[in-house]
Amino acid sequence: MVIQSKQNRKIKQIRKLFTHKRRELEKCFVFEGKKLFEEALKSAVPLEGILVARRFMDVNRHQLDAISSEVSIEVVENHIYDQLSRQKNPEGILCVAKYFDFQIDLQHARHLLLLDEIADPGNLGTIIRTADGVGYDGIVCSEKTVDFYNDKVIRATMGSFFHIPIYKADHFEAFLQGLKHQNFFVCGTSLNGNSSPKSPIPRHSKSALILGNESHGMRPQIETLCDFSWKLPIYGKAESLNVAVAAGIMMYLTVIGDKK
Repeated sequence: MVIQSKQNRKIKQIRKLFTHKRRELEKCFVFEGKKLFEEALKSAVPLEGILVARRFMDVNRHQLDAISSEVSIEVVENHIYDQLSRQKNPEGILCVAKYFDFQIDLQHARHLLLLDEIADPGNLGTIIRTADGVGYDGIVCSEKTVDFYNDKVIRATMGSFFHIPIYKADHFEAFLQGLKHQNFFVCGTSLNGNSSPKSPIPRHSKSALILGNESHGMRPQIETLCDFSWKLPIYGKAESLNVAVAAGIMMYLTVIGDKK
């Protein structure tokens, strides 16, 4: 049966999952697009349900037929799907999944990324994608960092969301202090930090790299817990780099020593 009304109960339920409040209530999130759908399957993400536009079903029926019978697949008229979609050019597939039970193995982790109140979903998604590409072992977000289950964040990760553990620390300062007790070298990033094009992290040390809010940087109470405060040198006239760009450069610099 094809859904033909935007007032359909399933459509209403999914629309609500675009809000943080509803996601937290149901412990479910949504993501769109064929690329994310395929990456989720590769990573064995347990899907709760799939909503597809008629046009997607017509072309990709073979992929959907391979999905477990325990996953409900609903087909919707193209124009109804397009009204629901958050994509600029809707591909026609949206998935619902349960929150993950992310686990970061601190005993064996070498490189962690800590994010202190990152606000922009696109920045967070790009940072997640880069951390995955660099080979970081996990990402820890502070209480007020943008929700990583936000569909804009997941879209910007291009599938990396399913590859790297991401954890929200309800007590960020305490978590950071715990890392120091486990001999992590804590490196904060700051416009007032020591300017260097090289990583200040001792070679082969366990490390935690912290990036702060796009406008205000790290909170003072977080900066005081750092073993080192670092910034990249600026050779041109720009005052600073975008946080996602800076994150990518710094993460690569921190792992280069391990790869030699």
